[in-house]
Amino acid sequence: MSDGFLPDDILREIGEELLLLVSRPDLPLSILTTLIHALIGLSIAVAVLMPVVLVAFVRRWEQSIGTASLIFNTVPALAWILLLITSFGVFSPLPIILTVSLTVLPILLPTANSSVRVFITRLMELAKLVNAPTWRSFRLIVLPAYGPLIVSYVRAGLGFAVKMAMVAEAFSASNGFGSRMMLAYSLGNIPQLAAMSVFAVVLAVAADYAGRWLLGWRKDWS
Repeated sequence: MSDGFLPDDILREIGEELLLLVSRPDLPLSILTTLIHALIGLSIAVAVLMPVVLVAFVRRWEQSIGTASLIFNTVPALAWILLLITSFGVFSPLPIILTVSLTVLPILLPTANSSVRVFITRLMELAKLVNAPTWRSFRLIVLPAYGPLIVSYVRAGLGFAVKMAMVAEAFSASNGFGSRMMLAYSLGNIPQLAAMSVFAVVLAVAADYAGRWLLGWRKDWS
């Protein structure tokens, strides 16, 4: 018996399951499936985010953006998952992807709203100094500068998107890593579930560090 939180035999079983998990030939496919779900969902969120905050800036709807973000944040992720699975079925990847989009979007929305407001205001002031027409300055100055902003939003939401993809996969018939965790839970295989949970944490942390690397690349670019 161990003096720690878990007995030695349980820790040994978890270690063995972790080694078996890493050596499984289908593990790369599960990870790739989860990453694809996360990246597509995050891409949809960012694609919706940028025109929304831009229109809000032009129309002076900043207050409405804050209200919409607050409303979306009050909706639990589980509610989105169940609603989307009911609408599209457990075999469709759409519930997973849209759950990622709908949970990432309200997190990025307030930050994007404030940063874009300051960002566009400064660029437009710069355009006025050189007497550039409004549309020409927007097309040649503002839109090209959107690139670093988009990269920073992808970085901010990447780790969370991977975590939400695994959560949504647990409720759907998918080849993703979250579905395999739910299978281990359904079979009552606690050592395997614990090993997969450890690996899921490693995967989420790795995605977050990948986002930090992406942010460093954005700084070099900008």
